[in-house]
Amino acid sequence: MRLAVSFAIAALVAARSLVAQDDPATLVGQLASDDAQIRHDAYNKLMRARSPEAMALLAKALPTLPIAGAAFAVYLLEGYPAEDTAAVWKKLAGQDGAFVRAAAAAALWRRGDKSLAQVLAAAVTAALPAERTHVLARLYGIDDPAVVTAVRGLVRKGVESGVVGEALHHLLQWQKGRDVETIGSAEALAADPTLTGDDGARSAIALAYLVAAGEGRHAGPLAARIAEEKLQLFQWTRFLERAPRLDKVLVEAIAARLTGAKSEYDVTRLVQLLQKHAPGRVEQALRDHLDGDDPKLRAAALKALATIPGALEPKKFREMLGSADAQVVLVAAETLRRMDDYSGLEVVMALATKAGKDRVEAVRVLGGFRDPKVVPLLIAAFADPELQVRRHALTGLQQLLPDLFPYRRFDLDKAGCRADGPEVLRAEGLRLLRAWWAAQQPK
Repeated sequence: MRLAVSFAIAALVAARSLVAQDDPATLVGQLASDDAQIRHDAYNKLMRARSPEAMALLAKALPTLPIAGAAFAVYLLEGYPAEDTAAVWKKLAGQDGAFVRAAAAAALWRRGDKSLAQVLAAAVTAALPAERTHVLARLYGIDDPAVVTAVRGLVRKGVESGVVGEALHHLLQWQKGRDVETIGSAEALAADPTLTGDDGARSAIALAYLVAAGEGRHAGPLAARIAEEKLQLFQWTRFLERAPRLDKVLVEAIAARLTGAKSEYDVTRLVQLLQKHAPGRVEQALRDHLDGDDPKLRAAALKALATIPGALEPKKFREMLGSADAQVVLVAAETLRRMDDYSGLEVVMALATKAGKDRVEAVRVLGGFRDPKVVPLLIAAFADPELQVRRHALTGLQQLLPDLFPYRRFDLDKAGCRADGPEVLRAEGLRLLRAWWAAQQPK
């Protein structure tokens, strides 16, 4: 049985009843929905199709869409060939909305047409508060002097801290040498350490920029703000990741935050920062979490330790396979598998068959093992009601099947096996996948 052909035929038959709901006009209209999931699903379907009809509909609808839907429409249009969209962008550059003008001028600039740089700079300045972060997001790869000046104009009191952060991050990326004007604007924002609320966040973000820009005298005030734990990590870590070096007072503040981290994200982000600036401080801060009460923090710390050569030996990971904490077991098993040690396979297989919060991660880890015993479990996981479980199951199958059958070609997605596809297609795909695997077994 040829898997891809059989799947494609079944998918074509089942899909006939679903054409209307995937109509490009319907999907473009859904980008205006107040429901984020509806917008996201419509975006994914339009991204897969990328039809000329959809491109024309997107260009027409873009100026009237709410900002969240408009951002999706821009991403979609940027996915079309440059020669097909040049005229579209030129027309959109004359629209009223600052975001639409900025997106159009930026798209043309990146395609080599820099004639609208002044339009782009004016759009940055004219953007409404709700548009500002979206406008700044379109500026990647653009360092036109007029645009840089316009972005610097957002580094001031009265502008939301999130926008100030995005503006300073762009300016830091573009910075060549010491940017006296931006440093002056940032120091004006950072001058009052007693500010609270959004004013306080804006002040602390300015301090983080200044340290990253090489103005080391601001390290002490920034360390004090980090110790307060009122700032979200990304508001300052993304700047310090770009700093040439960090003073000891900042290293100590970051290490203390890692020791007291309250989420997996915090552990990952702080480890990345310390590994760049003070790798010798990472291991002890992580070991403190191994004895903590939070299983997710223990797993995150263990995962980070596994990336540090010599921090933990294979014997230690094998001992962890007997832990009552499923997250710790999965990290240990995956780490051992990367060492070509499959001693954790059986326990991962057991976890992948159990319903509950750990199944998503168990199926993901299972997909990394190159063993035929894994296939039926991944096929079974493709029937799971949870989308993330199905996604990990398909990813595992797409990686594993070509290894097991190197002379066959597999295209599960084109054959209709999509984790987020309609239920009728998934059911048929699952039936065919099970039948195909059964046919591969020895008689």
